[in-house]
Amino acid sequence: MLLDELSPDWKESFFGTKTTLFDLIKRLNIAPRKQAIEDVQISPETEAAVNFAVESRKKEFDEFEEQIGTHLFIEGEIIALSFDPMNIVPLDGRLLHKNYIKVRINNQEYLVQQPSLTYCAGGLKNINKLLIVLKDKPLETGDSLVITGIGELMGQYTIQEDTINLVVK
Repeated sequence: MLLDELSPDWKESFFGTKTTLFDLIKRLNIAPRKQAIEDVQISPETEAAVNFAVESRKKEFDEFEEQIGTHLFIEGEIIALSFDPMNIVPLDGRLLHKNYIKVRINNQEYLVQQPSLTYCAGGLKNINKLLIVLKDKPLETGDSLVITGIGELMGQYTIQEDTINLVVK
């Protein structure tokens, strides 16, 4: 129907070649039709739906950050290797991973099988900071932390009450 509207004689040129419909449409050089953003009408219902979605996301982030336990912030070069894309909540450059995330830190792979929060830099894979709420305090070894269910993380750390800041390379 689109070709009938833009090029009424398209059938003759199409059946005479081995060209795909996509290639034929590309050859038409159709000028893009851009509508100024000011001309787009946004209904109150749409605004309400967007506001509801944003508020729901904020609530999930707040609930995660308010969990009781030791808040472990891991900062440095962290690469996401795998995660459950259907159970991620994005908000303002942060991703709340509801199920798990597998990361590479200091050329070691770690599987975090619990909710965690990542602060991303340029895509989903490049992480600046990872927040995990721990039920058990990690074991300190001087130059690393041993975390139950995750493993040993090398780096410099500081501890202030129920917050641990670990800087990795």
